[in-house]
Amino acid sequence: MFELLVVVIIILLVLVLYLWNQSRDKRYTEAEVKEMIDDAIQSSLDTQRPIVKGQIGENIAPYMKEFIKNYNPGDVRFLGGEPVDYIVYKNYVLAKNKDEKIEEIVFVEVKTGKAQLNSIERKIKEAIEKKRVRYDVIRLKSMDEKEKTE
Repeated sequence: MFELLVVVIIILLVLVLYLWNQSRDKRYTEAEVKEMIDDAIQSSLDTQRPIVKGQIGENIAPYMKEFIKNYNPGDVRFLGGEPVDYIVYKNYVLAKNKDEKIEEIVFVEVKTGKAQLNSIERKIKEAIEKKRVRYDVIRLKSMDEKEKTE
């Protein structure tokens, strides 16, 4: 949401600078300037509205019927929405507390309306489908170990 506010402020700032620059050549009435600013604000809001709706949809998706019919919300972890929304460890809740296995790991992208996968999302989907996926463990040295080696 903060990013959205920053984008709107930047758009308004650019518009004001543009209008100020244009006003050096042509004088606008106060009403004309107000109308131009109102139009710019409305245009910005119209552009951002679907993005905000999509972000809200991404956050509440695990509790929607479309999601629940395929996945247990307890098995789902949000990845931040960029470039993938969720990872599902199918059967995680049961595997965590019992001697069950993880059935599969699923990357989930949530879309609303007629939104399509963007270029990077399509590339990630392709990599997953072609099984170019692996598991890695990174071992970090503790602060005590770093001091001993220096």
